[in-house]
Amino acid sequence: MHSTTTACNAFAPSHTVPGVLCHALFRLQDAPVALAVVLLSTILLYAYLHSKPSHVQRELAVLGTPRSGPLLGTVVICGGGVGGVLAAKACSDHFERVILVEPEFSKTLSGKPKTRVMQYNSAHAFLVIFAEGLRRLWPSFEQRAKDAGALFLSGDYFFHFNGVYTAVPNQGYPDTLTIRRKTLEPLLHRLLVDDSPQCKDRLQVVEGMVRGIEGNADKTGVRGVYGKTNEGEEFRFDDVDLVIDCAGATQNGLKWLEGAGFPVPERVAHNPNLRYMTVTFTVSEELGALLPVPGGYEAATWLYTFLADKQFGNTGFLLGKMDGRTLQLCTTSWGPCDLPKQAEDLELFLRTLHSPEPIPEWLFETVRLLAEGGSPHFSPAKIPGCSHVHYHEAKGLPNNYVALGDATMQLNPIFGQGCSKAMVGVMILDSLLRDCTSGVISPSFSREFFKGYAARMHGTWSSAKAMDYSYPTTQPAPGESLGKGDFMLKAVNFIRVAGRVDGQIALKLWQTRQLLAPGSSILAPGFLLRVGWAHVRRAVGMVKDQPLTVQVCHKE
Repeated sequence: MHSTTTACNAFAPSHTVPGVLCHALFRLQDAPVALAVVLLSTILLYAYLHSKPSHVQRELAVLGTPRSGPLLGTVVICGGGVGGVLAAKACSDHFERVILVEPEFSKTLSGKPKTRVMQYNSAHAFLVIFAEGLRRLWPSFEQRAKDAGALFLSGDYFFHFNGVYTAVPNQGYPDTLTIRRKTLEPLLHRLLVDDSPQCKDRLQVVEGMVRGIEGNADKTGVRGVYGKTNEGEEFRFDDVDLVIDCAGATQNGLKWLEGAGFPVPERVAHNPNLRYMTVTFTVSEELGALLPVPGGYEAATWLYTFLADKQFGNTGFLLGKMDGRTLQLCTTSWGPCDLPKQAEDLELFLRTLHSPEPIPEWLFETVRLLAEGGSPHFSPAKIPGCSHVHYHEAKGLPNNYVALGDATMQLNPIFGQGCSKAMVGVMILDSLLRDCTSGVISPSFSREFFKGYAARMHGTWSSAKAMDYSYPTTQPAPGESLGKGDFMLKAVNFIRVAGRVDGQIALKLWQTRQLLAPGSSILAPGFLLRVGWAHVRRAVGMVKDQPLTVQVCHKE
């Protein structure tokens, strides 16, 4: 397992390339000289900015550490899923009183299945930034996760695009983990209750649901929050300092804002008609010994990810080990498809997938043996439409209201960004709260949060949307056409092909997928020059694509 003590220093920077000096330089009479000066200046400026610590580095460095300065008063967190629990833990460093409103908190804490999460039994992949954020919030997290059966891996989920795997160079990044959602959520609840010293005196859990908010007299902020407990009793909290919407995909905050007389932000939505079928296998030691996984099943963590490509079809799959000697196969489709519903369908379905590079035969044999002896359990899920609430463009929002996770953006979870999206929001939230040194929320707090959050998640939203729009079964947002994302997909594929011969290019794409670097970082002049040179070397035979020998992630 990689070291986590120096992990922050390995994270990619998150600045973009500013277009400064261009106007003055182009006033030069010699246009070629001007162009050369502009290019050189931009590269030097980009290199200077990237020599400074990134947002990710700075935020992780302080996440979970004591606050300097006076505590703020009361925060109300609406929703206690993954995002709500993370927000509650982070806020316990900043507020005297942390109120978490969640109807199923005790139920989840006891390990009983949650009823309000559609993908509770579906396969999940977690990005490096999510796992490292959990380590910062709870120093005991990794050991507690291992005790719960979680496995840790490098963060390379062995994506095969068009059947081709692009290796990611190991740069000393911390590990991420594989664990089922049904195991993760009770673990996070227990960490919040048992391993969070500040929460013992500051946390109050209300089992119920928020019904609305009330603005202050001049409509600049939220004064109160009200709702009902599970027993039907009314509750109300006044004089709140901050309200955080973590209610998830329902995006109830829009109704709360409207009901309190605040402007309602625009909500842009499209429906990719995604379908998932997750098959969970129980793998005994005897069965594991029979599986023809390269390097041996017991030593493996993640086995394979096959990403759909519109040229060859609308289906894909992932196969990875989870906690408690389980393994999950998740089949996916954009639009209607007969995903496997019984054990005898599994190998046949995988053999219908097409790509330039064939799926290895060991994988078919592995799935056949799992179907015969792994007691497969099937969990279907039809993913709801994707939506992005444009809080960052809204005017007149209360200055002490924020939303994070699915409450502000629900996207195609194909790259595992769901929980990581919530972690990014919590990191930004924690950073802004540390700037409130006087113990009072600043008048620009909400605006700064939403602008920063949108900037960090823009590339993730745009790339996932471009992939959705490549399929004719997607219902586009009003006023948009399905061809909108074609250029982005072609550009990313162009860079991906270059990554087959240049590990640093592959690494940069991995960093953007892991939310460790912004999507704009692949537009840096020096990076684009490197991509172009990689294609030149590949075309003339100076270098060859990386061999496709390493296809399974193993424990170290």
